[in-house]
Amino acid sequence: MALTAEDGSGVPSAESYASVALADAYWAARSHDALSSTWAGAAEADKEGALREATGFVEGTYGPFYIGQRRGFVQGLMWPRTFAKDEAGYELPALPKQVIEATCELAVRALSARLAGDQDFGGRVKRIKEKVGSLETETEYVDGAPSTTLYGSVAGLLASVLNGLQPDAAPGITSANICLRMNRNPVIGDKFASRAGQKGVLSQKWPDTNFPYCATTGMRPDLI
Repeated sequence: MALTAEDGSGVPSAESYASVALADAYWAARSHDALSSTWAGAAEADKEGALREATGFVEGTYGPFYIGQRRGFVQGLMWPRTFAKDEAGYELPALPKQVIEATCELAVRALSARLAGDQDFGGRVKRIKEKVGSLETETEYVDGAPSTTLYGSVAGLLASVLNGLQPDAAPGITSANICLRMNRNPVIGDKFASRAGQKGVLSQKWPDTNFPYCATTGMRPDLI
């Protein structure tokens, strides 16, 4: 079955953030890395399956922490997104380069092993030791602290498209963007803009008595 890749338009049947051609180009440009040979030697069908698994891992692990919201309901994956801006306030692309590269990094690893294997969370019997003579029994249970694999390169790539949180962060550690607004009297040089977008700079302050006056209402404008 041919792989359907997301192209930034919100493809309903998208299965991967990277096509095989994109992944081939990504690893061809990194011939110094031993993983490049691993990817180049894989069969086409295996590459497609690895890209599907990599995308599923990215979506399941980092999806809840993406900036912004899904652009549409019918799109196959979580990108493209709306209200997605970086720390400088610039709009992120419909399909950020970081997401594509993270998918390529995980896909080559998925060729040799599952990215997210089953884990034992404790309580299950691992080994039972019995001693017949004195009826001694020893039971060993599976450790309750499972080990997980942290893909550091992927976490670094996706950091700029996440909302400040990381799936592997310690509990209670969060980040917040704070914007301060202070009320003060305008001074010469301040810039103003209306809702319609007309902009102007305060160049002179005049006494209230020099402003137009309405004898009927007794009102004067604050800004001309």
